Amino acid sequence: MNKIKFSKWNKSVPMYDDFQAAICDSITRDYLEKFDVLEIGVGRGGTAQKLLEKFDNVNYEGIDIDKDALKIAKETLGEKR
Repeated sequence: MNKIKFSKWNKSVPMYDDFQAAICDSITRDYLEKFDVLEIGVGRGGTAQKLLEKFDNVNYEGIDIDKDALKIAKETLGEKR
């Protein structure tokens, strides 16, 4: 995964990392089986990256109207998506 693409952008959004952590922390139960997440407005893939790092049993799907952002998200997430 390419975290470098986020480094400059993350600094321009107040509390970006805290927001991403809060999203992942809001999933509190231990999932024994696969579970589904649909993210509307995937952007550059920051939330997806955190979810996929934390949970190996998530079936993630993300959509966005910004094709350039989706391209970056696909590059960032690579095979994990």
